[in-house]
Amino acid sequence: MGATDSNAGDDFHFWWTAGRALELVSPGTELELVTVEGLAVVDDPDEQYETVDVAEYLGGRDVASADRIVLSQLKYSTRHAETAWTAARLCQKRVKKAEGKVDSERSVIADLATAYTRLRDDHGDQALGKARISLVSNCPGDPLLLQSVRAAAQWTAGQTAPTRKALKDALPPD
Repeated sequence: MGATDSNAGDDFHFWWTAGRALELVSPGTELELVTVEGLAVVDDPDEQYETVDVAEYLGGRDVASADRIVLSQLKYSTRHAETAWTAARLCQKRVKKAEGKVDSERSVIADLATAYTRLRDDHGDQALGKARISLVSNCPGDPLLLQSVRAAAQWTAGQTAPTRKALKDALPPD
């Protein structure tokens, strides 16, 4: 990835986050805090939420007091803006290099799952009821993936203790 691509991604992060931050001064807003690169310091003193590009706190200024929390990862592409986010693309491993060496192999979905799991581990199950994990991108979502996510969300909303197996059994195979 060249400097032009990297700069475009940085610009996307900046402008999208600035737009969310402007919501803070909107009359009647529930948004109370917007953080960049992790959660609020009180919720993330060790800066362990590196995969959260932007966190939005609605109705409170920390996980305990907030009514809702949106944890977003931002992805921007200059060369492949028309390439849809499919389940396979979300799971595709990418190599992160540090000082010329492979530091880790991660996928977008693994990064989002890590943030969600860490939120549960650090703040308890009640935090999960407040949380929404969000992928913000200039690339479209694949219609089948979006339909599947909506169906899964609808199904789990009616369950008291959903399991992965029960969800797989309840959804169409495609």
